[in-house]
This record gives sequence, C-alpha cells and structure tokens, in this order.
Amino acid sequence: MSFYQFTQYKKIIKTVIAQKKSQGDNVTNKELAQRIPIQATYLSKFFNDPLSHLKDETLFRLGKVLDLSPKECDFLILLKHYETSETPEHREFLFQKINDLCKQAQGDTLGEVDKIAFESMYLLNPKCMLVQMALNISLYRQNPRLLCQPLKLNINQLIEILDLLEKNEFIIRDEDPLQIKHVNIPKFHLKSDQLMRTHQYLLKSMIPSKLQEVAEEDKKSFLVTLNLDERAYEKCLERFSNFVEDLKEINKESKAEGVYQISFDLFKWC
Repeated sequence: MSFYQFTQYKKIIKTVIAQKKSQGDNVTNKELAQRIPIQATYLSKFFNDPLSHLKDETLFRLGKVLDLSPKECDFLILLKHYETSETPEHREFLFQKINDLCKQAQGDTLGEVDKIAFESMYLLNPKCMLVQMALNISLYRQNPRLLCQPLKLNINQLIEILDLLEKNEFIIRDEDPLQIKHVNIPKFHLKSDQLMRTHQYLLKSMIPSKLQEVAEEDKKSFLVTLNLDERAYEKCLERFSNFVEDLKEINKESKAEGVYQISFDLFKWC
C-alpha cells in the first residue's frame, strides 16, 4: 500500500494489520496490547469507538509494534491531531504539516496512488475548493491575489493551495506561481463517501464566521425544527431532491461571476 494515501489514522492501522494477517502473521488485539503494553479492552475500544483515541506515546509504540518507520509513526500522530483538533487555525496548521510530509515522502512523480493522496489533501482543506471555484471567474483567474482578503489567506497560503491544485491537475500555471493559464474540469480518482463527508463538515465549520461578515441584505438564513410523520418526511426528501435539480439547471444558465454557498441539512433528531 501507499502509506500516505490515507487521511484517517485508524484506517492506516487497520490496513497494516489486515496486510500482516494476509501474509500469515496472526496479529490479534490481545497480542498487540501485550506488546505495547496496554489493556486489551482499551485497545478494542480504540478500534471500535470513533471518539476513542490513543495517547501519542501509545500510538507511537503501536506503530513500532506494527513495524512502521519513525516517519510513518509521525504521520499517524499528525493525522490523529488533525482529526481531534477543535480550532480552524490549528487544523490549518496541521494540514500544512501533513501536506509537507506527503510531499517529502512522495516526491514529484505522481502515480495513481499519489494522485489519490493529493486529492485527499485537497478535500481536507475546504479553502482549496473555494479557490478552485473562484478561478472560474475571470477577475480572480487573472489576479488570484484578490482571493487573499475574502478567504483570509496570506500570499504563501494561496500559493500552497495553487500548488496543490496544480498537483491535482485542476489548473495549469505559467512560470509565475500566481499566473493561471487554464482551469481544468476536475476529475477525481478518489472514491470515498466518508472523506467527502469530512470535506463537507470542514466547509460547514467555516460558514458561521463568514456569515457574520456578510451584510443582512446579502444573505438568507433558514433553520427550522418541526414534527413530522414518516410520510411527511418522505415528501420533504422529495422536495429537497427537486430543489437540488432546480439549482443544477439555474447553475447551467448562469455566468461565473461569484462563489455562493447553499447549506441545508435534513435529518431526524429523535
């Protein structure tokens, strides 16, 4: 496997264990717990409970037991910190460290697995998608620096995002890193609903602060909690699907003059 294609550290561990078993190494939770050492019940909870995480030292020891290199153990710990971080600023800092580690590990030659890794990094930073969308607008395509203020990016962060877009073959640049020659239609190799949901969650986490900056006359907000029966819920789902199809038709007829956001969640509380 390509170690750096993964974006979830528990997935890496489970994949390594599965590979060892396929090679005839009968790795069990009990054996791993004894070698770390920690309680087997605690290790089992770690694997099965999404909210359960190992301490850095314990995670490092687990990596060594699984014959991971020091750099691979560092990557595990970085992904864990990213997954458990609670502030956008810290997540952005960790994202850059993860991205740098991926670049260092993979070099400049992009194979199929490498493309998947860079697509994963793209989805883990929702500002990449916002920059990509904005580059469809001639104003920003001709002068990407204009994106720094609305997206709260410094010039180095903008260039790093453009680097990642180019790695994913979403854009073509000139020798000047801020000169965009062409914006391509994105094609993804990655097939991961879970990672896409993570991307959507990260994007939604950015919305509240942006809404505070937008004038009341320039935004519409909607939130309602209501009682429904199953039949009414099905009707709401149908209306929601029809609304999405209407949006697609409106988008087809529209010129690219701005980047807009619509967010709507329909789910059951209890």
